[in-house]
Amino acid sequence: MNDLEESVSYAGGHKDTHNKKNNIIITKKEINYIDTLYLSCNLEDFFTSDLLPDALVEAVGDFDVVSDNVKYLFFEENFVRPLLRNSEYLGYADGREWYSLDLYRIGIMDYDKAKIANQHNCVIQYEHSHIFELGLSLDDLKLPFGNDYSKYKIKRIDITKTAKLDVDYTFGYGYISSFKQHPFKYNRVEDTIYLGKRSNGCVFRIYNKTKELQQSKDYAKLSKFQDIFDDDIENLYTFELELRRSYLKESLGIDNLSQFDDVLKASQNIISKIKFIKDDERNRKLVEQNHRDRIDYEVLTEFVSYERPKKRKYARSRSAMIKRIRKEINAYLKAYPDEDNLSFYMSLMYSLFSDLVDGKDIEFNIDDSERKKEYDEMLEKFEKQKDNQNNSNLEFEAYYHFEGKFKNKLNSHKQSNF
Repeated sequence: MNDLEESVSYAGGHKDTHNKKNNIIITKKEINYIDTLYLSCNLEDFFTSDLLPDALVEAVGDFDVVSDNVKYLFFEENFVRPLLRNSEYLGYADGREWYSLDLYRIGIMDYDKAKIANQHNCVIQYEHSHIFELGLSLDDLKLPFGNDYSKYKIKRIDITKTAKLDVDYTFGYGYISSFKQHPFKYNRVEDTIYLGKRSNGCVFRIYNKTKELQQSKDYAKLSKFQDIFDDDIENLYTFELELRRSYLKESLGIDNLSQFDDVLKASQNIISKIKFIKDDERNRKLVEQNHRDRIDYEVLTEFVSYERPKKRKYARSRSAMIKRIRKEINAYLKAYPDEDNLSFYMSLMYSLFSDLVDGKDIEFNIDDSERKKEYDEMLEKFEKQKDNQNNSNLEFEAYYHFEGKFKNKLNSHKQSNF
């Protein structure tokens, strides 16, 4: 196999010389690979003016003001649709149209729907056969829209080790880890141990790989593992760390595929903190007495440090402040229903402005000629704003004029040249 990481270690092999109690689990043979990889992106991010014919570039002019929606439509029409011509249409699910190609599945969401849902408009789910061959390297990963790794966000990635062992660590063991779980009160579903919660974006699994392969109808996968382990797939166990975007971004500071080395480093940091301890009376007593440092344990890998991003202290936002102010004002106006709302807001505005003048209060008299003029002008602006609230086409008229010009030029050019 090309880059599939494979290592062999025998009894008396890996040990941590700094702590005699901290022994690395001995494996007869093991492979390390990516079991699942989902990416997400926005199609408009791949749009550049060099994708267009020179005549269209000259006709349109400044591309800095072209909206993301137009970029999305252009890239989808001229690059995504041709890519999908030889694909198998899988149907509509989760707000996306899904297509299957040789190496991955692609899910496309409408631009506006994606914006409203606060999601990326394209999702790429890789076939296991492709990423398994890569081992723990993404150098030969086939990307659908060019090789700028920074434009592909990591939606989910499973870092996996499958090993031949003499010991079944899914029975008769407890697990001390950074996951907030009691060492002997973990979640078990049939033969699989779960540490952490998938809803938190980080979960560690231990399961019997031999049973999975024997029960699976994926004969291609079975054949691969038979080749790797010399036709002996007995006593195979899998240790797998699943990381999702929420955890990657917020807890590890990892956003996109260009940070893959950080993914590996962070994964080893998390896995190295999982301590496998025997489930016996002595260890149970030490756990209850909070003397975990006296327990002999084994780990899967050597410890590596990983500097996590500091938790951000969010300053109070302007929108949150306005929301609180509006809540107070609404409560006041509800208590005094006879008060004219607009007059109240105008009085409040001038009262606040007075603090910026010289600290003196400015009395607002609606009958004053100058004030009346300002009041009328503001009323007119309010009415215009109200009329335009539900008509996005009136917003920034020059901008949309240009956008319309771009669309017309694009359509006419496509009809004559594409």
